[in-house]
Amino acid sequence: MKKSLLSLVVLCSHPLISWGQLAPVVKPLALIYQGPGSCEDTKVTRGCSEMSAHIAELAGFRTKFVGPEGVQNPGDLTEAKVWIQPGGRARKQILAMTPQALEQIRNFVARGGGYIGFCAGAFLATEKFGWGDKEKDEKTFFEAEALGLLPGHSRYFGEYDEELNENLLAKILDVSWNGKRRSVYWELGPYFDETTLGNSRVKALAYYPSFEAQQKEVRGMTVQATYGRGRVSVTAVHPEADSSWRKYYGIQDKDGLDFDLAVEMVKWATQQQTQQH
Repeated sequence: MKKSLLSLVVLCSHPLISWGQLAPVVKPLALIYQGPGSCEDTKVTRGCSEMSAHIAELAGFRTKFVGPEGVQNPGDLTEAKVWIQPGGRARKQILAMTPQALEQIRNFVARGGGYIGFCAGAFLATEKFGWGDKEKDEKTFFEAEALGLLPGHSRYFGEYDEELNENLLAKILDVSWNGKRRSVYWELGPYFDETTLGNSRVKALAYYPSFEAQQKEVRGMTVQATYGRGRVSVTAVHPEADSSWRKYYGIQDKDGLDFDLAVEMVKWATQQQTQQH
């Protein structure tokens, strides 16, 4: 008995042994959608789900991908702190995801989890989303019910269509993001109007450049909100995008990558302290 106590004293006081070595800290869990509608990892560009995972890891999380059928291990929902819905094709994502998966996300956030949406994931956050004008062209019109974590409808921002073509689907936008001027990567993202931004639980962090000084119309680009006990942080742009995305389209970004903005989104949604610059 005395030998055991002595061993314990030596162990506790040894300068080269830390409690971290005895009891490794387990990083919190981030769940990330990976399935139809999430742009794939290729030899040329990193995938949307993979870049979302990279951001979660930078924010201090370990990651697990979840398919369109939803979380299969209930323990993952209990353990996770944030759900990340990546960029890609919003229509394919919402049509692929089962009602069970959508309800899991709603309940997860309502109970206190965080939700991050990049581009397609921002489309999915509202009650409905879509694009086109049914009266003008029914073939190009699309509208679907979505998660409803944010009030209102999100729609495709088509102001840049004349600048885009099949070989150039992205551009760099100079915006004010939470009071900081940043150049951000945009690729066919949505906007949020007064049906979303008029709600008291929603705050806009960034607007589309041509609408930053608008008084009559609003076209939000990045928003934060609460949903139940959880937090929602979504953006129409891709702060998670790495240099391969810019290189693919041959576009220049004067202030470089925006990983810090994406990490701030994750930390805010998971109610961690973030450093404001």
